[in-house]
Amino acid sequence: MSFDFSTEKIRLENIKGENHEREMIVEEINILNNDLVLDKILDFEARIKKISYETKDGGVEISGVIKLDILYTGFDYDEESFIDNFSKELEFDNYLVLAEAQKNLKCHLDYDLIEQKFQLLNDNEIKVEFCIEEFVKVFEYQELEIIKNISGISSELLDRERVNFENLIEVGQKDLELENQIEIKDEVDKILAVRINLNNKYIERADNIVKLKGDCNCEIVYKNKEGLNYEKRNIDFSKEVCSLLNTNRVNLESNIIITEINYDLKSKKHLSLVTNLAIRYKVSELKEVSVIFDINSDKFELEKQELKIEEMIAQKEISKDIRKNLVVPEMKADIEQIIYEKVNLAPTIANLEEGGVLIKQDVAGEVIYVNIENEQEEITTFNNNFEVSSFISIPDAKEGMSSYTELIITGLKSELLNSRTVEINFSIKKSARVKELKTLNLITDIIKVAPIVYLSQDKRPSFIVYIAKKDDDLKKIATKYKARIEDLVSENKDIEEGRIKPGDKIIIPKKIINVN
Repeated sequence: MSFDFSTEKIRLENIKGENHEREMIVEEINILNNDLVLDKILDFEARIKKISYETKDGGVEISGVIKLDILYTGFDYDEESFIDNFSKELEFDNYLVLAEAQKNLKCHLDYDLIEQKFQLLNDNEIKVEFCIEEFVKVFEYQELEIIKNISGISSELLDRERVNFENLIEVGQKDLELENQIEIKDEVDKILAVRINLNNKYIERADNIVKLKGDCNCEIVYKNKEGLNYEKRNIDFSKEVCSLLNTNRVNLESNIIITEINYDLKSKKHLSLVTNLAIRYKVSELKEVSVIFDINSDKFELEKQELKIEEMIAQKEISKDIRKNLVVPEMKADIEQIIYEKVNLAPTIANLEEGGVLIKQDVAGEVIYVNIENEQEEITTFNNNFEVSSFISIPDAKEGMSSYTELIITGLKSELLNSRTVEINFSIKKSARVKELKTLNLITDIIKVAPIVYLSQDKRPSFIVYIAKKDDDLKKIATKYKARIEDLVSENKDIEEGRIKPGDKIIIPKKIINVN
C-alpha cells in the first residue's frame, strides 16, 4: 500500500508562556516655587509616551516614560490669580517573572494605563498615582507544514479537527510623523496644552496594499485677553503596513503610541503642530485548516511536535451612543460658560461568558467651566461618575477562553441645559477579540512501518539491506523497522558519527527488528 500526503505551510507563534501584572507608580511632584500658591487642578492627564522591553532568562524587563500634563490655577505673590500648565516626564521600570522566558525568544507586550489620580499635598506639591497593566507573552516564530490530507489511507482511520490558524504575514513597528497647520479662531496669548488622543482606526486594503488609517482628536487649550479657551480639531493619518498577494481574510492587530507632540505658535492665530506616532502591528491571514492529528493504524508511526497557539475564535466591534446629564454638585457654583468637557474611562472590566463578552465601564464625565464668584470670574471643574455596560455577542465564546478588548471614545460634545446641568453626548467604540489557547500535537512526518516487522522471527530473512533515501536519518529508519538507533549504529560501523546520506547501505539484521 502506497500513500502520499498534502500539506499547507503556516507561519505561527509557538507560545512558550505568558503572564500579566499591575504596576503602581507613586510620585510627589513640586509644581510651583515657594513664591506661588497652587489653587485648583483643572485638568490632569497622563499617557504612556514610550515603552520598551527585553526578554531575559526567567522574565521580561520593561521600562518606559509617562508624560504628565496638569492644567491648574494659582495665586502669585500679589494674590493675583493665574492659569498655567505643568508638564513632566516620569520614568518607570518593572520586571515580570516568567519561568519560560529565554533571551532568544520573542516577546509581545500589551499595556494600558488603567488608573491615574492625584492629591494636593500643600500649596506647591501634589502626589500622583498611576496603575499600569502589563501583559507579556513569550514565543518563537515557527514555519510548519500542516498535514491536511493523506491519499492511500482510508479516511475512517484519520482523526481530523478544524483549526483556525493565524498565518503570520508581517510583524513590526513603523513610525509616522504628522504635520498640521492649524488656524485658531481667536487670537492666542499663550498655548497651555495640546493633547492628542486616538479617535478612530481601521484597515483599508487596495491593490494588495494594507494600510492602517484613522484619525486623532486634537485638543488645544489656550488663554488670551478673554480668559481660558479651548478648540478641537481632527487629524487624519494613513500608513502603509505591508503588501499582500492572494490573501483574503486579513487580520490586523495594532497598538498606536503617541510618542511626541511638538508645537510652535507662529502668529496669534496660527499653530504649527507635529505629532509622532509609533505603530506596532501584526498582520495575519486567518486560515481554517482541516488538520489530521492521528492515524488509527499500527502500520504507521507518527512524528509529532507539541506547540501552543492562540486560535482566533471571533472578533467583533460595536458602537454605543451615550447621552448623559451631568449635574453640578451642591457645593459648586453655577455654570456661567462651559470651556470644555472630558470623559475619562476607569479600568475596563471584561467578563467572558457563554456566547459573548460583557464589558462594564466606569466613566467620569468632567466639565471645566467659568463661574461668577463675588462678581469675579473663576474657572473650576466638576465631574459625575456613571457606568456604561454592553454585551458583545460572540456565539462561539466559552468560559476558559481569552478576550482582548479595546475602547475608543468618539464624537464628544456638550450642551448647557441650565446653570446646573450639562448634557454630554459621545459614542464608545468597543471591540473584542476572543481567542483560545490550544496545545496541539501536530504530525510532522508519517513513517510507514516495514511489512517485515509483522513477520515472525523464523519467517524473516537473516538480514536486509536498506538503501538510504533523501531526508532519511537514523531515527526514521529505526522507526520504520521498530529498531533501536544504537543497534543500527552497532551493526553499521562505517556510518560516520551516526550520519547517513542518500545511497548509503544500512544492514539491518532480523534480531534487531521489532524490539523497540
